[in-house]
Amino acid sequence: MKSPITILEKDEQKRLFARVMEELDKKYDPELHLLWEGEQYHDVRDSGYYSLGLLARDGQGDRERAEKVIQAVLNLQMDGKEEDGFYGTFKRTEVEKLPPSEPFPGRCFDAHGRFYLEKWRETVEVKLKRRLMETGESREKANEIITMLGQSLCDTVPVVWEGFDPNWREFISTTFAMVLSMFEDKLDPQTVKAMDRAMVKSVTGSIARYNSWMYPMNTNVLLMHCLICIYYGERFENQEFYDHGIKALDKVIEDYKEFGNFAEFNSPTYYSVDLIALAAWKKLSGCSYLHQMGQWLEQELWNKIGAMYHPGLHNLCGPYSRAYETDMKDHTMLPSLLYIGLGAQYQEEPGFNCELGGNVELSILGTEIPSETRQSLLNYQGDRQVEMRYRELIEKNDPDDDSTVCTATAWIEENYMIGAMEGSRNTSHQLRSAVAFWKAPDGTVSNMVLMRREPGTEPAHIRTVFFNNRAEKGEIEIQVTFDAERDIELFFNLEGTGLETEMIQTEGFKLPGMEIKVETDQPAPEVRQTSQGLEVVYPFHWTPKGKKTMNFNLKFQWKKD
Repeated sequence: MKSPITILEKDEQKRLFARVMEELDKKYDPELHLLWEGEQYHDVRDSGYYSLGLLARDGQGDRERAEKVIQAVLNLQMDGKEEDGFYGTFKRTEVEKLPPSEPFPGRCFDAHGRFYLEKWRETVEVKLKRRLMETGESREKANEIITMLGQSLCDTVPVVWEGFDPNWREFISTTFAMVLSMFEDKLDPQTVKAMDRAMVKSVTGSIARYNSWMYPMNTNVLLMHCLICIYYGERFENQEFYDHGIKALDKVIEDYKEFGNFAEFNSPTYYSVDLIALAAWKKLSGCSYLHQMGQWLEQELWNKIGAMYHPGLHNLCGPYSRAYETDMKDHTMLPSLLYIGLGAQYQEEPGFNCELGGNVELSILGTEIPSETRQSLLNYQGDRQVEMRYRELIEKNDPDDDSTVCTATAWIEENYMIGAMEGSRNTSHQLRSAVAFWKAPDGTVSNMVLMRREPGTEPAHIRTVFFNNRAEKGEIEIQVTFDAERDIELFFNLEGTGLETEMIQTEGFKLPGMEIKVETDQPAPEVRQTSQGLEVVYPFHWTPKGKKTMNFNLKFQWKKD
């Protein structure tokens, strides 16, 4: 029998929780009982977080509101057949359509079928775009037509991420595990029964996804997957759920021990979710093995964060296998975790971003930073070279070839840091394979990151751009290989204050606080001003016999003014 769970133990947790709930209260829609996301639709996952927060706060009317929010979320669970890839997940918004299950039902697809369908779609899009442009259509018009083709595909077959998000099973099931384990006695029994029915569907769909590997699970999802299978296996006395959860947990530990790193390596966005999931491992289940591994992996992960964190620049040094934004304050909960873990006397209260709702779980569960890691998070620990290996997950690759071993290297100094990734074949648009941060003369922090996209589009999954980069003292070597029959824009995205286009020259970038000398086999770049800074663009123009690589040597020199 597990002990009762103590919540909001520290003053920092209480303050953070109160601030988060104050912000979420403002988003509540009393008609739909969901939280607004902008003015057009509601956010289902954040609504789940809000129901948890309401029960934890337990003020006047909070229980009644929580019941209504939970029911509204349950009403947005995707049903269908168990063979459907979306079975048991939840809509991201109330306006999202249910993915089509006919005329191509789930039994028509497996992991290999999914891969070749996506590859076929990409090939069709590339050839169609080329023909459109050859017949005189502008690139903008060609991109518009390709977008319409993609939308038509989503109306015909279930397209992961575009038509539905399978990860909402794990996110919402984890939140509801917290609700049920901590606050079941505050809920109407009929609400509890409805939640239990929904969780059977959710865990069933999650296990089917894991077993088929049709849509590979990144680390943060895997950690939540282990939790919900074991927790609900115990709750429902379902041996199949429980045994699968233990099997998945064993595999997570085995994979971690290969290099002492997660596949979702050095990811500020997802390390936050990892730490929340590991705290839940320690507190929600009665499984001592899950508790033990949660304690161990939480300490391991904080140690890895400590090795790459720069307290003066307030960021993890790159490279990042996945990150939505480069500066971690913009799309992560790590500042909140540092605030709770280190204490208000050492870490200022965090600002909020689009991950606002997740702070409910974080503030309730808390985190434990190992004593040996605290100093590296509080004070600069000296200049250092860091090198780590990990096995990446290539989300959209052939299921028989969905990983490769990468080497991450970083050089960290007091006023700047650089990081790079070697061996990556990752298709994700969130990949940041070369990253730099530096202190600007006005005391702010600037950054630069290497990215890629098709011209005229936002960064998206690109299967055939490979990176072999390495960072050492004051220098990053970059080699990019294009195995793609399409044009690509490789670009350095710079964010910071005082960035102007004339600072970018062929031979280097003279930026506030940083001079970067550039040696490359490429012609002069295109320079574009953005709302955040600059883009330095090196276009790759595909031809059947053209050169397929770009090479750069960047030398960094920090300057006080």
